[in-house]
Amino acid sequence: MSSSSQEELLDEVKRLGERIRSADKHLPADFYEVLQALEEEGEYEQTFSITIEGEEITLRLNIRAKDKKRPSSWQVALKFHNKRVDCIDYEPGLGWHQHGWNRETLAEKEKTSLPEMTNKMSDRYQATLENWLRLALSLMKITTRRLRT
Repeated sequence: MSSSSQEELLDEVKRLGERIRSADKHLPADFYEVLQALEEEGEYEQTFSITIEGEEITLRLNIRAKDKKRPSSWQVALKFHNKRVDCIDYEPGLGWHQHGWNRETLAEKEKTSLPEMTNKMSDRYQATLENWLRLALSLMKITTRRLRT
């Protein structure tokens, strides 16, 4: 891909990133199928489309949960043209957080703490993959069949 094509894609990410983040997104999958894939394979990936201002946008959702016994290793990222536009993960010292949005740094630098998720994932009875997935998708405004925000 030429550098001018890459620049055009990056410009499109910068132009639409905030709108993608704030839009309601529907993943054309059943919540329990996603959960089962995570439990069996430790990861889930799906491309899907949404419409923003009459323009069809193709997104990719990546979810990682390789170590089922360590919630701090779990991550969910939403990508547009292979660039993160939204992400929820854990970092020591910061805890659970959602990546913020900035047109220049995209979703790479700014981070907002998620106290609700930190509290839930600190409680050994609530720190389940299912609870984490429900909350993460809800915070990212992503619904599935059998899961509405």
